[in-house]
Amino acid sequence: MAFASQINWIKNYIRYPSGIKSSKKDKIHKIELNLGNFDKTKLKLKNIISRKSYKFTSDGFTLSSGIKSNHYFNMKRTMLDDRGIRLVAEAFIIEYVIPYKITAVGGLESGAIPLLTSLVAYSPNLLKGFYVKKKVKEHGDKKLIEGNLDKDDRILIVDDVITSGGSLKSAIEILKENNFVNICMIAALLKRKYPKKRPIEYLSEELNIPWKCLFEEEEFY
Repeated sequence: MAFASQINWIKNYIRYPSGIKSSKKDKIHKIELNLGNFDKTKLKLKNIISRKSYKFTSDGFTLSSGIKSNHYFNMKRTMLDDRGIRLVAEAFIIEYVIPYKITAVGGLESGAIPLLTSLVAYSPNLLKGFYVKKKVKEHGDKKLIEGNLDKDDRILIVDDVITSGGSLKSAIEILKENNFVNICMIAALLKRKYPKKRPIEYLSEELNIPWKCLFEEEEFY
């Protein structure tokens, strides 16, 4: 199926899980995307993030980057919400998947996994999904890259939050070491404040890969 035909199919796509029939009285199992109004989708998503994922404390939080902040975002609470994850998928498909003709989406475990899974689930026959492990397991096939990915795929690397961008940088470096070089876009849900130039910015400039975020933390306070 041609890329344009796949996009048209996604825009009209409504899935009913196998074996479940939906009726007018039973809408809970119907899954659908609204790709027509990005601003409306983003506003709805922002409201969910504000309610479920954002916290403020005068005592401060220590982030994974080691930076102290009074503002904390646990984006997994949004991504593991049924309405939140649908809106995330809509926003990423509109802003990143369609414009950049992405065919595979992935990122570093575990922050990227809910996000990339939603994109694959909500865009059938268009996207493959994969994730990069932080280290090789001592059992199994001992692969660092898990999932579905081909050398000629147009790759979108995702994460829930960017502070320094270290997780994204690690994922990209492992992909390049394994000859997956067609990385077309880097994207995250939220960009945190950072006191200096981020490692992901240096890598983006070096490899000429654009990077974007749906939100900046200042939008929530």
